[in-house]
Amino acid sequence: MFLASNLAYQIIAVWMPLFVFAIFFASAVGAYIWRQTRLNKILKWGIGAFIFTYLARSGYLVWLQHATWKNDEFGKFLLPPNQPIGYFWQYVWTHFLIDLPWIFGGALILAGIVLVLGIVSKGRMVDGTDALLAIFGALIAGWPNMLAYFLIVLILALLGSLVYGIIKRQIILIPITPFFFAGAIIVFLWGTKITEILGLGQLIV
Repeated sequence: MFLASNLAYQIIAVWMPLFVFAIFFASAVGAYIWRQTRLNKILKWGIGAFIFTYLARSGYLVWLQHATWKNDEFGKFLLPPNQPIGYFWQYVWTHFLIDLPWIFGGALILAGIVLVLGIVSKGRMVDGTDALLAIFGALIAGWPNMLAYFLIVLILALLGSLVYGIIKRQIILIPITPFFFAGAIIVFLWGTKITEILGLGQLIV
């Protein structure tokens, strides 16, 4: 069966998420540069696509695990009627599903923090679009890399404000929207390494 082959695994579990992330990220960057009126719409569609991709990938891995055990002489003893169905679900929860609440919940919390910053800065620093970008980037980064992602965005924004303030010779808050895009690229390329350096690897579930 093709779906149980290594090629299908590579396509569905590895390349499909990367393709979806790349398409929507490139679209969002393009919209920010040339058509900002379309940015929110693209971000919302991207967030929906990312959530679907996570769920589809996890569902596929659950099915693949069941198919693998079912076609293995030893694996059959780990499925009903030899074992309670709860054993299988406990296994797939700890291996394929447990990170989903952390990913989705973490993305929402980061968006909430951005909205609070927007209220404090009266919209001069961040706004609703940045909250969507926080979710967008967090879903690309995954858990716990999204924590490194958010920290990088804040550091880049602070450095940008300092440089701009020195040039203008005054303290000023600048929009941090472009730093969300920069942070997503940095974490996508080096997120795992940065997470380890920051000691966040212990939060991996």
